[in-house]
Amino acid sequence: MVPPCRLIGPVLDAIAAERAGQIGVVKLNIDENPRTAQKYEVLLVPTLNLFCGGEVVKQVIGAKSKSALLREFAEFLEPDPVSR
Repeated sequence: MVPPCRLIGPVLDAIAAERAGQIGVVKLNIDENPRTAQKYEVLLVPTLNLFCGGEVVKQVIGAKSKSALLREFAEFLEPDPVSR
């Protein structure tokens, strides 16, 4: 696993825990799953695909902070009850 992927893993785990029921996280090793990477046009890692109804609705490339990812995904998530 490349360093940026190692960095973003705990961030994704935290988002999944905080947004349980709204978002699920699935991690995929593209070296072990090249067909899936090709299907979703993953050219750089880490690449995050947000799915809704089985379709990719947002793609984010690169390691980002938790707050940056939540901003990227905001239009697809319910507001955080803590921040209201």
